[in-house]
Amino acid sequence: MHQPTSVFPVLLLTLSLACQQCSSGTDSGQTSGYQEPPATHFTTLNVDSILVFPFEQGLGFYGSGFLFSPIEKNKIWLLPEHRDGGFELDLKTGKRTPFYEKFGHAFFKKPLRASYVHPDPYVPTSCWFLHPQEGAFHYDRNTGKGRFFDIAQQSRITSAILFTPQNIWIGTSKGLWVYDRLNGTCGPVQGSPEVEVYALSEDAQGRIWIGHQFAYDPGSYCWQGLSKYRGIPTNEIEKIRENDGFALISKKSDMRLYTLLPDDQIKQTADYRYVQTPSGGQQGTPLRNFLHGNQLFAEPPFFWALVSSEIWRLNAHTGEMKFFNLGNLVRSKFSANAPGEIWEISNDYWLSFHKTNGNYQLYRAPVQGRLYSVQAETDNLYVLTDGRFLIISKKYLAQNYAADPALPEKRVWVDWLIDSLTVYPPDEWPMHLEKTRYLKRQFEDLRDPYILSRLERFANSFRGPKDEAGLRRFLQYDDLDSIAVNQVYCSLISTFVHQGALRDALRLTLEINALRNDLPDFLTYASTPKLPELLKTTVERLDSVNRQVQPAYEHLWAEGVILEDFAQNCHWFTSEASCTNQILADSIFRKLVQQFPESPRADNAAYHLLANSICNEGEDGRDLPEQVELWQAFVHKYPESELRPHALGNIAWALGNTEADLRKSMRLLAEAERLNPELFKLDADGQSRMWLAGVKSSLQEELDRIELDFSITLKKNPCRRGEPVELVFTIRNTSKETKVLQRVLDPALPNFSVEVRPAQDLVNCVRPLDYVESKVYAYPKDAGLVGKFELPPGEVYRETWDLAKAVRRERTAYLGRYIFNQPGTYQIYASSPIIREKYSNTINLKIE
Repeated sequence: MHQPTSVFPVLLLTLSLACQQCSSGTDSGQTSGYQEPPATHFTTLNVDSILVFPFEQGLGFYGSGFLFSPIEKNKIWLLPEHRDGGFELDLKTGKRTPFYEKFGHAFFKKPLRASYVHPDPYVPTSCWFLHPQEGAFHYDRNTGKGRFFDIAQQSRITSAILFTPQNIWIGTSKGLWVYDRLNGTCGPVQGSPEVEVYALSEDAQGRIWIGHQFAYDPGSYCWQGLSKYRGIPTNEIEKIRENDGFALISKKSDMRLYTLLPDDQIKQTADYRYVQTPSGGQQGTPLRNFLHGNQLFAEPPFFWALVSSEIWRLNAHTGEMKFFNLGNLVRSKFSANAPGEIWEISNDYWLSFHKTNGNYQLYRAPVQGRLYSVQAETDNLYVLTDGRFLIISKKYLAQNYAADPALPEKRVWVDWLIDSLTVYPPDEWPMHLEKTRYLKRQFEDLRDPYILSRLERFANSFRGPKDEAGLRRFLQYDDLDSIAVNQVYCSLISTFVHQGALRDALRLTLEINALRNDLPDFLTYASTPKLPELLKTTVERLDSVNRQVQPAYEHLWAEGVILEDFAQNCHWFTSEASCTNQILADSIFRKLVQQFPESPRADNAAYHLLANSICNEGEDGRDLPEQVELWQAFVHKYPESELRPHALGNIAWALGNTEADLRKSMRLLAEAERLNPELFKLDADGQSRMWLAGVKSSLQEELDRIELDFSITLKKNPCRRGEPVELVFTIRNTSKETKVLQRVLDPALPNFSVEVRPAQDLVNCVRPLDYVESKVYAYPKDAGLVGKFELPPGEVYRETWDLAKAVRRERTAYLGRYIFNQPGTYQIYASSPIIREKYSNTINLKIE
């Protein structure tokens, strides 16, 4: 074995069960028609046990995190989420070389993903590196030089790349790019539809396919939108995976799996696969789930997928499916495909499935640290964990870490037993205790993490006592699990809190805190004080109020405010909509209003009762007549209340969006501002400091957009190819008052968002010399570029833009590329942010 210098062999795996050879499986016969592919080797390094290459802890990884160097032997490329990018590890010497040193470019200072590194199959010494936001880099070891291409300047690069003898095709979020091997140029494919390129393939005629939506013929420079993909309607396709001329397809409303053979023949499976359940029933699984499994391995015409707790194998030529049940051991996302076998690895168990006979071997080999990914070849496994890269001999693993071959059946048995004993609602404690003891006796000799966790979850799934007397009886049992004790305490504390018995809740909280020396996690909340501190403070505040000599209505008011504050800080009172349940405070406010209706605090309490009854989380729009009626009743009942301005503001906000409602809202806000000007003050920058000031500003903007006539027209339609395509935007003020609107101050930028789409079936043929790129920018979001302008009654605001020409200012605007280079129909969608998307229109443009 080659011993690496500057690194040392470290035994990372820990032995947990007696060593024994294991060969247990679900299918002892030969699988029909399957032959092992020839063995391949990633490295020439000889390994007979375990080699560990340590590096610093805490490096996170994207996806698989590593790959074998495609241009040099015995080199591993590791790609962590690190500011200094990836590095190369020499397996013979242990030397680490940062990518930015090896390739000599700042591009490699950014974190890369292993799935974005692509060796060139036509040039063995060449490799392409992609980065979604940065661009592409090409390196050739023969020349020792690299080139950077700024593909991501105006779009995001996807992981889709396709190598052909003449070109290299690269997918982006806004279409297809191409690198010409002959002249070394790289640029967008002219006429490319502006779609996200998520998959690329080449058919027998040399056409380039973007997913199943578009096809491009490099010989004729023609694009074509597809209504069918190799005979299947594209609008029916849900998911597609391709390999070596085979395409696996699932449809949107069909449970079958379809296979397109290289000659375009279609094979299909049955709808469902049915299995017998332990209770005697049947459970069905759609066969299209083959494409939704954790992993999919292609060895055409055979394809393998990990689905739930099984391995499925598809013979694409016949459509036959074969299933191998692995007793719920196939659970993790860390899988590897090796010649003749599939490896499935978790933090506790390693499993090798033999493709030729369907048997599997199980190994008890816990991994220290977080597991990121694994790859396999004929003799060795290559594993990336947190802070280590390992090379593990399969022979050494089999000799030292073989596990109990019956473990999968035992896992199935514990699942079945627990499902049989589980009832809803859960059992109360005495009955549940007997069931738990029975389960523990059945599996008392096992230390399998999965079985132990299932038993632990079942042990804590009971109905706890409803009162403190029940809690005391529960605590008298022997050998109580700490989680069960926590659960009972927390359930009773929650009950006391919701009943308003805060002193009892505080007493039990301090009791469990003293019992454990720390609080259970679900008695704390990340964004609020811990429950003991919150309860203690609240009880002290209530006691302080009770000691004060003041009228009864003042006592009630102070108590309600304290309970209102408590509920806002106690997460048990906050719903999923982030609205606080104020049942405790409302009971006090309601008592105040009923017993002391003429007191100075009656209006305050009534206001809080009304405000607490309203939750506007997720409301769509402002038209809320029920709220208007409630607030109007408050204003009528308490005309002299100091809270009248707030109530008027609430009415103004809850009214509708018609012109009459908006004008009524502004009158209400004017009265509220007269009563309390402080609620409408602006800061030094003219921004709203108070909520009502913001409501007033928003409603005024709505009024300013009423009685505006907005239109989008073309100066000429149809147009000839090469002619200007002039779009005219017009706004006319048809009201009797001056409107104050917002527009972009820069005259080189439009005030309208525009999007142009060619018809789906348009065949787009563009020769390179005929290609002209144009840019049209959407409305910029930077507030610094926007200012107000006035539009008097009867006046017209108009802009005209030629969509076939470039707008030569970028700043914060978003560009799109619109090319009218072929006769046909184009859809122009335009809208105006000047009037906040109140009007938009689609125009069909004809190019002759």
